[in-house]
Amino acid sequence: TGTYTFNNLSLTSTAPTEVRYKRIQNDIIVNGNFSASNSGGDETIRLYVDIYENEINGGNNFSLASNVWLLTSGINSFENTVAGFSGSKTFDVNSTVRFNRTVNGSNQNIPGSGLTYGNIEIYGSNDKIPQDNLDVNGDFSAVGQVPVLTDNSHQIQVAGDWNMNFNTTDLTGNCV
Repeated sequence: TGTYTFNNLSLTSTAPTEVRYKRIQNDIIVNGNFSASNSGGDETIRLYVDIYENEINGGNNFSLASNVWLLTSGINSFENTVAGFSGSKTFDVNSTVRFNRTVNGSNQNIPGSGLTYGNIEIYGSNDKIPQDNLDVNGDFSAVGQVPVLTDNSHQIQVAGDWNMNFNTTDLTGNCV
């Protein structure tokens, strides 16, 4: 238990032969840069970084590389994580952030301001609420249970596929 502090934190999976998981079970402070990479991975050989309801409180740059899935189940944990980094926040087009809160009746916020996601997945049986306009270079998908995207009148721009349906959306803004 407790909070762990690092100067820089780089989670890597080099030349993987199967899916790998990195589980963050407490809050982390990174004074410098945070990165997660999966060199040699592909669409089926992924690196999952699960922060659960924890936060990575940062210093400078935040980066997710290709074939990295960051899973977050906290109401604001990912929003607080990216807000804590003062430098660049980069998401490879083949990276994914999965908002997977499953607690019924408990919504989950999706940060947007200044972020360009690779892919976004939503999972669970509760509302996922953008806190600003969303820019997604890849796909936006509902991947399990019946999450509802409530756009909060924000614009959602998706360059890839829109893998949503009427059961998983409550939209009042614009989707492009």
